[in-house]
Amino acid sequence: MNKILASLILAVVIHILSTAQAAMVTDSYFATSAVGSGSDHSLWISTGLGAGIGSDFDFDPAGIFTLFDDGTATLIGRVVSQDDNTSGFQLAFNYDNVFGFSPSFKSENGSVEVPGETFYRDLEGGTLTGFGNLGGLDLTVTRRPANGPYATQIGPGTATNNGANNKNQNFGMAHWLTLIVNNATCRICDTDQIVGLNHRQADINVDLTPVPLPATAMLLMSGLFGLLGMQRCKASQT
Repeated sequence: MNKILASLILAVVIHILSTAQAAMVTDSYFATSAVGSGSDHSLWISTGLGAGIGSDFDFDPAGIFTLFDDGTATLIGRVVSQDDNTSGFQLAFNYDNVFGFSPSFKSENGSVEVPGETFYRDLEGGTLTGFGNLGGLDLTVTRRPANGPYATQIGPGTATNNGANNKNQNFGMAHWLTLIVNNATCRICDTDQIVGLNHRQADINVDLTPVPLPATAMLLMSGLFGLLGMQRCKASQT
């Protein structure tokens, strides 16, 4: 549990360092692969990556989805290949609530919007940094489709319909994304699938479970004090 909650500290620190003002956490969730949707995964990459690594990846340990009071959000964690548990990506995605379009949910095949419970965030960008056999494969991500109207849908499904972009029967989040290759020097980067990876489609599909707030607050406090201590130690050595 401590290892999982430590991911939350990382999410908050990254957000604070990347914004002019410190934002406060309003809600935090464990992110795990959605179940019961017929496509059980946390991250899916179209056609897979080759050399024994397919299209499906799971958060291991659970990722952390964090909402901040300024309308932004982060999804942070480590996704591992379902075919090779030594390989995967460090994932860090950023979201906001500013849209250049009217956000809507993917309405095909029974996806639903639950009034008063479904809400949206826009994928602002993010990174996938490979490890294991994918070490040296560095990707950035953008929203798909680039011009909307589908945003990141967050919310519940119903007893008869999946919510969250036709993925989640439970409370969760899902969205499409486009991959952009920045570096491809991994051990298997000569496979046809990775050679053609640029601009390929992928998606996020996770169930969300609230992080206990007392545990979150205590760990955040200890983590931030630890960071301050490290800074003081470095300052005393210079």
